[in-house]
Amino acid sequence: MKKLKIALCALLVLCSGVLFAACGEKEDPLAVFDTTKITVANIESTYDGNSHIFTVAYEEVDLAVEYSIDNMQTFKPASQMQLINADTYSVYYRISANGYETYTSANPISYVINPRNITLELEDAYDLMDAYTDAESEQDVINALKESDSLDFVTTSGSILMEDKNNLDISYDLVDFDLNAVQANDEYAITATVGNTNYNATIVNGSYTVYGSFNDMVALANEGDTIKLNSNVKLTNCLNITKSITIDGQGLYSITNADNYTDRQMMYIAEGVDATLTLKNVKIDGNQKSRGVHAKSGKVVIDGAEVTNCKAVGGDEIYNFVGGVYISYDAEFEMSSGKIQGNYVGENYVNDNYLEYTSDLWIGANAHGVINSTITGGTIGNLFVNANKYSASNAGDFTIDGGTIDNVYVEYEENYGAKLIYNDGVINNLMVSTVVTGEAAVISGIVKGSTIVGGIVASATVGEVTSTFTTPEAALSYVAQNPTAYVKAYLTGAVAFSQNLPMVNEIVLIGDFTLPSMQTITKSVIINGQGRFTITASKSFNGDQMLYVSNAKAEVTLKDVTLDGNDVTRVIKADAGKLTIDGATITNGMSSSFVGGVFITNAAKFEMIKGTITGNSYVGASDADEYYKVYSADLWIGANAEGSLAAINGGTVGKIYVNANEYSATNKGFFTMNNGEVESVYVEFDKTFGADFNFVGGEIEKLYLSTETTGVAQLIENPTTGSYVGGTGIVE
Repeated sequence: MKKLKIALCALLVLCSGVLFAACGEKEDPLAVFDTTKITVANIESTYDGNSHIFTVAYEEVDLAVEYSIDNMQTFKPASQMQLINADTYSVYYRISANGYETYTSANPISYVINPRNITLELEDAYDLMDAYTDAESEQDVINALKESDSLDFVTTSGSILMEDKNNLDISYDLVDFDLNAVQANDEYAITATVGNTNYNATIVNGSYTVYGSFNDMVALANEGDTIKLNSNVKLTNCLNITKSITIDGQGLYSITNADNYTDRQMMYIAEGVDATLTLKNVKIDGNQKSRGVHAKSGKVVIDGAEVTNCKAVGGDEIYNFVGGVYISYDAEFEMSSGKIQGNYVGENYVNDNYLEYTSDLWIGANAHGVINSTITGGTIGNLFVNANKYSASNAGDFTIDGGTIDNVYVEYEENYGAKLIYNDGVINNLMVSTVVTGEAAVISGIVKGSTIVGGIVASATVGEVTSTFTTPEAALSYVAQNPTAYVKAYLTGAVAFSQNLPMVNEIVLIGDFTLPSMQTITKSVIINGQGRFTITASKSFNGDQMLYVSNAKAEVTLKDVTLDGNDVTRVIKADAGKLTIDGATITNGMSSSFVGGVFITNAAKFEMIKGTITGNSYVGASDADEYYKVYSADLWIGANAEGSLAAINGGTVGKIYVNANEYSATNKGFFTMNNGEVESVYVEFDKTFGADFNFVGGEIEKLYLSTETTGVAQLIENPTTGSYVGGTGIVE
């Protein structure tokens, strides 16, 4: 048929005189590999210093095979793969053959190169056998092995040197003494066994030394050595680091304090020692017996390691804080990955104001040098950046370039402020010390590129940028240049906020505050006691109330602060604007002209989210018929023709008086209770005007509803929700 087709094509060309562009058959389509017939062999081998890779076959078809270990980014023939070191590799393969479509494996093959197990038996070392025979302890055997010069592969330094690391068939014998080595990547791990006791060893580039304990290995390691763990290590004594070493747990093994451990730390770099301790892919578990790492010099590097369950224990004060990693004097710290979490301070500091933040990592300060401490990754629980009298011009310094830290505390002490440089990463909670030692404020909104210095008096945020200041003057200057700044002032009590920082948006107390005279508030402000601090009127207080809100545009929030009238003055009066109680406690207010606690009058508004207004008093002339004198001690909601009053949403109040009088006009006193607990509410009627009380929810012990006879009220038993208006009570 093919010949006939060709003849016809030729005939058509001759007869028609038309030149055809082509004439003939289509090529047959390429075959597809049947994946069930693809076989993969030799997916496991043993390290011998040469390159290895598995094979792929397909019945009797000659295949061209290529491999990829970078997730199919590049494929190479077997001769270029260079898979030499002991490891587990994820390998894709791609096959092709004449007449077939190219096929790439859908899933990778786990290809394993196992470490090579080697047994070295010391057969002809007669003097070593004699040493073993005469030995009084197993350590004597180890020492003899180190000191022997009868073997041609024992150097004068005591290290055994393999002259040909790729020819490991040297066979010697020593009674009951075996050295078992595992080879991978031109490095070896060795266990020497004498009787039933194992000794550790390390081999790098073909040489190895046998040690009687892990502490010996660290002590006798050479500068720059890497000690790879092939089993978990139990410490009974501190590791004194005197030269730069790396301890590599290979992501599998840990170093843990034994139950009888008594030293103060697991690893220690003494003052004046120029050494770098690198903890790589190893878990450091203090078993709550000691601190993890203490460095007075040199450098500590955390590279994939985890430091956990360490605890500062007993003795001198220095041993009661910093459970994890303690960097002091002129030492340095660096972290690329890993974790420092779950460590503990001593019992004396568990609830201490700021030392609780020292449990995991402490970056110290000293006049001997700058501490350049850079974290570029990993996870830390608590970080404390220290400054103190030893800082001189070199305050504690820490840079965050990445990673996640739960709590950071930046300290100020004795005129020195530690420094935090934040470039990247996540800080869940940032505490910055104020100028009062041991006190700190929470800083929110910190952005990349910020530098925070301990010892703040104020901070200001413009957009996303937060700046801190160590003097009121610096903060005022900043506000003048940035009128849109949101400014927080951190006050000690020695600085009156209305006198020195009038432009602040939030006042954060960092100490108890004694107020000598009335403070008039003309702008919106939050007064934040952080749940710990109190503003108290002095015994010689000058004024009718501690705080007076006089501006209609002022919104004042009392947040988590205690205001104590000290039984000498009313606590707060608002003639205008709005007062919000958000976690504040108002107590011990006293007035001779009714309302010792909170007096809301004229067009002012009031809202309570949570908090307490109790224990205040009215000490004017007593009159049993004048209910407002009896029930107006804690909170007075006034009335005025210029405005109405808002609601209470929660909290606890002693006595509330909802006022109505000749000034009410159409805007009588109005109060809504949505939640909370109240001892008593009095709803007034006066001069034809009745106050309005809207009871939506919460608990009221007593509700008094005024009648149309001034000064007379009816007790409403078990009041139900609804609206109550003064003047509708029943005359007894």
